[in-house]
Amino acid sequence: MREIERKIASALIFSKDSKLLMGRKDPAKGGVYPDCCHIPGGGSDEGETLEQAVRREIQEEVGIDVSLYNPILIPEKGSGVAEKTLPSGENVLCRMEFNIFRVDM
Repeated sequence: MREIERKIASALIFSKDSKLLMGRKDPAKGGVYPDCCHIPGGGSDEGETLEQAVRREIQEEVGIDVSLYNPILIPEKGSGVAEKTLPSGENVLCRMEFNIFRVDM
């Protein structure tokens, strides 16, 4: 099985009253961790910085424009490995580097 690497940018989004925004992945849409609770985020596109990726992913996944806020990268990184089916139908082993930002709104 072919292996790929992905840099993932996700965000801990806190409201003014310290509530954390979480979502649940739709199992029908697949993904690496379907039917699990998660924070918004996803893979960075080619040529995109992690900060650009996290801003785009937040907009795409939850419809929140965080351009007025300063995402702060948390220094610790996570990692994971999972099988993934690419849009082409090819199954690959995906090695992921998780980069987490904090956004206080």
